[in-house]
Amino acid sequence: MGESSSSNGKTRRRREMSTDSKNPRTIQANGSVVRRLRKKKGWSQDELADEICDRTTIERAENSELLFPRTLKEIAAKLDCTLDEISLLPGDPGSHEYMKLLLRRLGTGLSTHVIEEHVDTIHDYDLVLRQDLLDYSTNDFYSVRRLAGQNASARQSSFLIYSESSERKLTFTQTAVRAFDMASDNELVVESFLPADAMEFTHAFKIYFPEPIAPGEPFDIIYDIRLPGELEVLSPENEIMSISLGRIRRKVKHLDFNVCLNFKPKSVMVEYADAGLRSVPWVGKKPIVREFVPEGLLAARFSIPWMAQPWNIIWGTDNPTSKLYIIHYRN
Repeated sequence: MGESSSSNGKTRRRREMSTDSKNPRTIQANGSVVRRLRKKKGWSQDELADEICDRTTIERAENSELLFPRTLKEIAAKLDCTLDEISLLPGDPGSHEYMKLLLRRLGTGLSTHVIEEHVDTIHDYDLVLRQDLLDYSTNDFYSVRRLAGQNASARQSSFLIYSESSERKLTFTQTAVRAFDMASDNELVVESFLPADAMEFTHAFKIYFPEPIAPGEPFDIIYDIRLPGELEVLSPENEIMSISLGRIRRKVKHLDFNVCLNFKPKSVMVEYADAGLRSVPWVGKKPIVREFVPEGLLAARFSIPWMAQPWNIIWGTDNPTSKLYIIHYRN
């Protein structure tokens, strides 16, 4: 979903240096504000850069150059300010509300920057299902995913590759990912690419099949994930949840994307992002909102104590072509 923020500093610096005005997934830093806030802290550029980037990146930020949203988010966090305060939003004023939501959501931004080794290149997907469960009274984010398809390569496949991004750094252990094979009901081995105790925004992992599957052989797995404290930085009043298909290289026949809330939203719309991460209203099947009753795979694998009657936003589409779909809800 995104570039690693761990010890691979050289990789991150190389990606930062490659950023240019032709990259639609970058934003312009407000150089004068970055410089003012840094000096207010009494820091040198090296001190501001410590543990998040390098001095060259801070120089570029203070020169109002283009940087990845993730980098500016980390700089803002260290300066004790918001991303809005140190960035300049492009485009017409009418797009600013959406852009602010998108750029504020670090996890959404990271989900559009996929490391090549974290991309699934050998499986076709008949179904990608995501059911989010957001109870703002607990501030924890839960989600269940179902992935079904077949091995589309000419060799055996031992595992699926997937990744998840969050708004705050967590260890893979904290995410508590558990996976099960739908056919046998057996729990599957889940292995993180990085050490399980590494604090990261993005965790890529492998889900191993019960045994390697041959070319053309199907798979059907389900897994759940918990992101503790994730909702502390999300607003119940005006928010977006998104799903990125950028981690899947081959075709997806059907996408189901549902968001369950502990309140009934007053407004819901589905959007997708174009190549420039601009919001485009979805003109196909509209989402529906109904009372949430756990059933099927959710009843078997997942439960959460709700403080109020939950409501589920339900949406899906055949043959999705965009890499990012967004459910935008208001209360």
